[in-house]
Amino acid sequence: MLLLDEPLSNLDAKLRLEMREEIRRIHAQTRITTIYVTHDQKEALSLADRMAVMREGAIEQLGDPRAIYRSPANRFVADFIGETNWLPAEVQGRSDDEVIVKTDFGEFHAPLDAKLSVKQKVWMGFRPEAVEMGADRHNSFATTIAHVSYLGEIEQYELRLSPSATIKAVEQNPRQIRRVGQPLAVHVSPHNLLLLHSP
Repeated sequence: MLLLDEPLSNLDAKLRLEMREEIRRIHAQTRITTIYVTHDQKEALSLADRMAVMREGAIEQLGDPRAIYRSPANRFVADFIGETNWLPAEVQGRSDDEVIVKTDFGEFHAPLDAKLSVKQKVWMGFRPEAVEMGADRHNSFATTIAHVSYLGEIEQYELRLSPSATIKAVEQNPRQIRRVGQPLAVHVSPHNLLLLHSP
């Protein structure tokens, strides 16, 4: 067994990427069982077959990287493994294939979760990259652009929902120039919404 304890932490960004691929290549070639310790979420997601998210020495969630990213067990895991927007919500209704929740910013449709009951308080979460530009029939927000960061291949936005509430959004390969203060309608597809029990 090979133990790697944050082996890339002191390298610059470009070299980290190159060494990450080299570690993956060596592991694929040798098939040595490897435990890789890291605080870099992208490093963990890209290298792991199975990953464990730990807090204070206890495992919060164990599974394959895609399942942990898409279906985190709790808010700690969701926030640790990537950015997440959170809004307080209440379950308004259920059908055979979806849950409808109410927030201060409207009703939203999410995939059915058998553990949730009507009137239950929940956290509604979604990743910045799940925010899509333009309004849609379901799950739309009317926002105002509060901040823009252009990073080449992506553009990051902070979008104001109200004087006290903002969400983050990411657009891949941006073409349109958007400026602070402009209104922007966005939506989130139901399958990209995450509902977690509110304590």
